[in-house]
Amino acid sequence: HRDLHSFPTRRSSDLDGMGRTPTQVTVPRAESVEVRLAKALPYLQMKNPQADWSYYLQKNGDIRWSDVIFIGHSHGATSAAAYAKVHRLWRAISLSGPRDDNPVAATWLTMSSATPIDRYYGFTGTADSQHADHIKSMELQKYVGTLTSVEGMQPPFGGSHRLQYNGGHGDSANCGNFTAVCKYMFGVP
Repeated sequence: HRDLHSFPTRRSSDLDGMGRTPTQVTVPRAESVEVRLAKALPYLQMKNPQADWSYYLQKNGDIRWSDVIFIGHSHGATSAAAYAKVHRLWRAISLSGPRDDNPVAATWLTMSSATPIDRYYGFTGTADSQHADHIKSMELQKYVGTLTSVEGMQPPFGGSHRLQYNGGHGDSANCGNFTAVCKYMFGVP
């Protein structure tokens, strides 16, 4: 677990609820992503035991972060990338993101990461008004590969983790529109 004092943003407060940022919105620890996820996994195990949700919890009840994938769209896309800086995740997937560089780049974009950069994926639309910001954020974080269009292509898209499609901001939110791309980002054959 990384020292979150070096990560004082609204996103760090959302993640752990430690309240280190002077914002108008504070997230109590009990409502943080970490605590909600730790409570959700036993609940999911109880409701659907055949899915083996308990696998994602260690014996002491801590989350097995190394097997977790954070995926988010828009604001959530940036959060997924930011959380991967703190916890060593299996993957961090940003749909219509990440973005935290306008008007200036946030410091977390260039800080060292608990998750290896080859586990980050970004997917942005060419008609998205934030497209240039997504590209800049991927460059600042040094995502693998070069910006690659998925149109008419099949995985592995030249091995790139910087992917783009012809479309707008909301189009990436439905993985059904991009089945092969989503399987690639999730690491599913």
